[in-house]
Amino acid sequence: MKEILFLITITFFAFTANINAQTADTTICYEFSTTVDSIPYSMNIVNYDTNNNQILYADYYWNSSINYWEGIAKNEYSYDVNHNQILDVNYDWDSNIIDWVYSEKSENSFDNNNNKILSISYNWDISNTWVYSSKIEYSYDINNNLTTKRVYSYNSISFIWDNSAKTENTYDINNNLTINILYSWDNNTSDWRNSAKTENSYDVNNNLTGESDFCWNSNTSTWNGTSKVIYVFENNNVIFSIVYYWDNYTNDWGYQFKAIGIYDTDNNLLIQETFIWDSNISDWIGSHKYDYTYNEDNNRILGLIYNWNSTDWVLSSKDESIYDLDNLVVDAKYIWDNSILDWILESRCYYIFNDTDLEVIQVANNKITVFPNPTRGQITIVGKNIEQVEIYNLSSVLIQSTSNKRIDLSQEAKGIYFVKLITKEGTRTVKIILE
Repeated sequence: MKEILFLITITFFAFTANINAQTADTTICYEFSTTVDSIPYSMNIVNYDTNNNQILYADYYWNSSINYWEGIAKNEYSYDVNHNQILDVNYDWDSNIIDWVYSEKSENSFDNNNNKILSISYNWDISNTWVYSSKIEYSYDINNNLTTKRVYSYNSISFIWDNSAKTENTYDINNNLTINILYSWDNNTSDWRNSAKTENSYDVNNNLTGESDFCWNSNTSTWNGTSKVIYVFENNNVIFSIVYYWDNYTNDWGYQFKAIGIYDTDNNLLIQETFIWDSNISDWIGSHKYDYTYNEDNNRILGLIYNWNSTDWVLSSKDESIYDLDNLVVDAKYIWDNSILDWILESRCYYIFNDTDLEVIQVANNKITVFPNPTRGQITIVGKNIEQVEIYNLSSVLIQSTSNKRIDLSQEAKGIYFVKLITKEGTRTVKIILE
C-alpha cells in the first residue's frame, strides 16, 4: 500500500541516522537549570493492542503552577482485521473540566489490497455532534501505486462535497514516483487548475537522485522552477546533497544549501557537515557539523553538534543515549558553556517500554496511571480528581502524605510500598517496588 502526499517536501538535511530503538510506551522528559535540579516538562503515553497496533497516543505537559500533568492532545485508533486503521479520534484537553474532549475524527475505508480508498474527517461541533469537515478519495494502479488523491471540503450550507484539491502521480517501471502534480479547484471556471509539480529522478538502485519543484505561472501558462535537490549516493548512502533555488533575476538556479556525509562499514552516519551559500562572498560557509558514535548494536550513543564561528567548528551541544536490550531508556541533552569550559545538562528523557512499568487502575470512571513500577526512587501519578496520595511501608506505617503527583522515594529503603490514592470517586491502593 502506497500513499503520496500532495507535494514531495525537499529534504534539506539529507543525512539522518535513526536510533534503533522501539517506540516507548511512556516517555517522560525533565529540564534542568541552575536554580532547579529537575522539573518535568513533557510526557507522552502510547498503548498497543495484542497485534502491536498503536491504539493510543497521549501528549502531556507539566503545569508547574499546580504540579500536575495537563493534556495537550490525544489520539485513539481502531483497526480492521487486516490491521488497517479505520478510525482516528483526536481529543483536546479542557483545563476547565480537567479532562479530554472531542476535537476531530477520521474514518477510513480500504480495498481488498489494503489500500486506503476513502477518508472522511469530522469536527466536534458546539452542539456536541460530529459534523463533516473534509473527504479524500484515493485511486491506485495495478501495482497498488497511488495515482490520484482527490480532496473535498464539506459545504454546510448546500450540504454537498465541494472540490478542493487533487494530486496525480506518475511512476516508472520500478514503481518509483517520477511526477507529482497538484491541482486546485477554480470556482470561477468550475474546473481544475495547475498549482504545483515535483519531478523525481533515480539511479539504477532506485535511490532518489534528484527532486525538482515547480509552481504554475498562470500569466505565461508555464511551470516555473522554485527549488531542486541533487543527491549523490555511495553504497546506497547519501554522501552529498545540494539544494538550489530558482533565481528570478538571473533566470537560473542558485546555490542555497549543501551537506556532506561520511559513514562506517555498517552504514551508520559518522560525520555530517552542512553549509549555506553566502551570495555576498560567492562562497560556502559552515552551518553545522554532527559527529556521531554508536555501540556494538549500531545504536547511536553520542551526538556532538558544532556551529561554525567563521573560522572553525566549535562545540555547541551534545546528546547522550543509554540503551537496555536495544531499547533507548535514557536520552540526555547538554549545552556547552564556554565560560566554564564544560557541559551543562539541559534536559533528560526517560523511556518506559513494557506494561510492567505501568500500573493502571480504575476508580469509577477515572483511569489513573502510576509509573514506573518497579522504580528507583521517583514515581509519577497521572489521573484526575486525585485529592491525596499516601505512601505506606510493609508495616503499614505512613511515610508520606502529599497532594503532589510526583513522589520521591529515593531516601527510603528498597522494598515493597503501597500507594494509597484518594480521589473524589473513591480510594484505591497500588503496590510498588522500590529497587
